Amino acid sequence: MGIVLGVPTPDTAPHHATSTRLFTAGLLGVVIDRPATTADLDDARLVDWGYAHVKSIGATCTDGLGGLTDSTFNDVLKVSHRGGGAVGLYGNGTYRRDATTDEARTLDVFGTWGLNFIQRLASQLP
Repeated sequence: MGIVLGVPTPDTAPHHATSTRLFTAGLLGVVIDRPATTADLDDARLVDWGYAHVKSIGATCTDGLGGLTDSTFNDVLKVSHRGGGAVGLYGNGTYRRDATTDEARTLDVFGTWGLNFIQRLASQLP
């Protein structure tokens, strides 16, 4: 199940371009065949996240949009890049701090997802 984790801003995502059309998309490891409730999300684990265009919601959402949630999901950590300069450590789309050398070398680099990318990720879940 996909979820909107937030909207990147220059303060929350200084290593990523920001736009009124981008949001932080999350893939939860839960399958629900109806619009989710807050209670459905309480025990859900975040599998992955990336930045996406708002059009991806319309391209992939078939059950309508549920309400907003204040659920806190497990942190999925990624880094901004591998090259030179200060590498940012991000948790669920939000900048946390500069990454350590080990984190910069070993963690996945965040990316921007295509319109249907979340469906491909979901289809690979067990």
